Amino acid sequence: MQAICEEVADGKIGEPFLAQNEELEESPFSGNSISDFTNNMRSVQNIYTGSYLSDGKGIQDLVRNYNLSLDAEISQKITTAISALQNITLPFGEAIFSQPQQVANAQSAIQDLKLSLDKLPPFIQQKVRD
Repeated sequence: MQAICEEVADGKIGEPFLAQNEELEESPFSGNSISDFTNNMRSVQNIYTGSYLSDGKGIQDLVRNYNLSLDAEISQKITTAISALQNITLPFGEAIFSQPQQVANAQSAIQDLKLSLDKLPPFIQQKVRD
């Protein structure tokens, strides 16, 4: 989950955005980059919650049992990241020029999510030892 957030925020969004070069966009011809980024965040959500095609056990179940505030933080940041991506209304190659604030907000929201997810490995390791 952390790796996909880093890849999307720093690579898929960050590289073309910082360089102001739409040619660095991952999917320039399909126009699906924002959808792809959003689906990446939905995959993080699915892993965390344990839901995809059906409801199952997820990391959230462990976190929720022992740390409600961390669960709320991660859940909220997943929602914020997805919403920030949905606020980009143009194809990504255009948005880096025409909607730079929305692009920056989405990148920042995903980076914030990653920072919250960074808390999971030590939390899980501690619970496994307990």
